[in-house]
Amino acid sequence: MDELTFRRHVLADPYSVDPEIVRAAHEDPAKKQFWQEIKQQETELQAVLSVPVPDDLADKLLWQQASHSRPVLKQPRVWYATAASVMLVITASWIGLNTPKQRFYDDALAHVQHVSEHEITGELVSLASLNTKLARFGGIINEAFGHILSANFCVIDGVESLHVQMGNPDNPTSIFVLPKDVDVTGTLNDKEINGKILEYQAANILIMGTVSDTFSNIADHFAQHVAFTR
Repeated sequence: MDELTFRRHVLADPYSVDPEIVRAAHEDPAKKQFWQEIKQQETELQAVLSVPVPDDLADKLLWQQASHSRPVLKQPRVWYATAASVMLVITASWIGLNTPKQRFYDDALAHVQHVSEHEITGELVSLASLNTKLARFGGIINEAFGHILSANFCVIDGVESLHVQMGNPDNPTSIFVLPKDVDVTGTLNDKEINGKILEYQAANILIMGTVSDTFSNIADHFAQHVAFTR
């Protein structure tokens, strides 16, 4: 069994008893270690998800969204995007209307500006841990690249997404993995940040960053190595 097939199967069902999976893990120590890491991550994730939600959580989220709907970014950068395979060109200028897309981008920018730094703990996230969370969207990254600073589920304009931060902790690049039904084909309400959208059959990905070289490198590598199985 090849590596990618094994990883996809294990990510889809960490506690699989499929004889082929068991045999592949027995014959390959690397596969066995990966499977053990996924099982551990799944156990930890279930433990986190089982924590009771505070009664006032909804009120706090609404307050945070209302308070930070107009972020101000520190470093001026030019918005641009390049077309390649699944990439969509985003170069139109913003027309200033209060549309649902504008609110979505405003909330994404607010999250990057006011919340992202609190998600970075100083400990790097393993590829296995990231793939465990990507599996919720049917996604998998088949090769490690860069420093994964954080990977957390969050809510953007009422939509659950996976927020991944990579690169330099002082100026990280943000990657939002979103459900396919989220329309992100508009333009960003800010010209001070680089942005790119990747469209897949099962999900949409919004990538934002303030350091052009780092942003471009991470966006290109992410597009090359991520895949969705559904």
